[in-house]
Amino acid sequence: MSSRSTKPMMVGLKAVRVVRDGPLPRHLQVKQILRDLVHRGVWKAGDRIPAETEIASSLGVSKMTVNKAILALVEEGLFVREVGRGTFVKDTSVGGGRGKRERPLDWPRRRTPIIYHVITVGPTEMVADNEYLCALLLAMRCQVSPLEVTLTLQHVRGSDYVRFWRSDHSAGWIIVAPRQEDVEGLHALAAEGARAVVVGASWQGVPLPCVDSNNREGAEMAVEHLFRLGHRKIGLIYAEPNAINTQDRILGFQAALQAKVLPFRPDWMLDAGTAEGIAEPTCTRLRELLKASDRPTAFLAAGPFLARTLLELAQEEGIKVPEQLSIVGFDDPTAVAHAVPKLTTVKQPLEVMGREAIKKLQEMHERGAMKLSDPDRIFLSCSLIARESTAPPQ
Repeated sequence: MSSRSTKPMMVGLKAVRVVRDGPLPRHLQVKQILRDLVHRGVWKAGDRIPAETEIASSLGVSKMTVNKAILALVEEGLFVREVGRGTFVKDTSVGGGRGKRERPLDWPRRRTPIIYHVITVGPTEMVADNEYLCALLLAMRCQVSPLEVTLTLQHVRGSDYVRFWRSDHSAGWIIVAPRQEDVEGLHALAAEGARAVVVGASWQGVPLPCVDSNNREGAEMAVEHLFRLGHRKIGLIYAEPNAINTQDRILGFQAALQAKVLPFRPDWMLDAGTAEGIAEPTCTRLRELLKASDRPTAFLAAGPFLARTLLELAQEEGIKVPEQLSIVGFDDPTAVAHAVPKLTTVKQPLEVMGREAIKKLQEMHERGAMKLSDPDRIFLSCSLIARESTAPPQ
């Protein structure tokens, strides 16, 4: 491990801060901050990170909070702890990490048609009603010839990944939008030497290739759009705060507010309680907030159904959109594009994500072996589609 002094490594910590009353628990904010320092190369493979007390002092949180964040990153494989020496950024280069070795796959090369399993977190019969999944699947189908590759849907959760993989005869998996509780299964699957690509989610330290949109950048893009229109009071509504994509959207929102020196109001950041709409307790809070004299003039709704429900709720309260309230959503299903007024939204590049996932799996299949080293993590830029639900505040 590197003996580089930890003092210069404190510089990166001084440029960030923990939002004390934000919607994300402080240990998750610290976890994201430390992960970003590694991802941006400020902390390098083999470096010993600063002591927990130093990190806690710099970020203004307790040592226990820092300890919880570091232990989570050790569990994810980003850090490694050595008794009596400290905590280090894990070296995942070939030959650099302990226990790193090339694991040959047991399967021989297969004749066409090749079978790829598309692994979903929900029942496969629900896929037809999910525009997000349908867009990914269509892109995957267009990337391969049906004469050469057969795509089949399988509903498998993380706890069953290894058991199912060991009895499986497919050439590889594409795992769509796995959740936090599936991460342990992803690590176990990688340890089996499985050909698998994750699409629609990404965790630092998971030793499988990941293809995802840049959710943090997408949230920043939404705030930038509202800021250019003249909005200075911007709220956020989100769902599933333990999901990695939600966390990135919240962090992007907070970072954009900070960059624009806009007021941060924890009471303007609401957990919807469900991704399929807005739970009644949150609806009640929203109604109170929208009637207040001091209220947001715009909202980022970090999901398509959140945006649609917020629009309907505002209309029920007699609040005109966009004259009195601007709304930006996330994702672009038909329900968003056909709303009245049509909703401005941040669109994920689902078609490109699906194609890139297939290409990555094909590369793994052609190699015939997988190295348990730091895998590719592809982040694709979102785009903002400006429609009728945003306008300058009046």
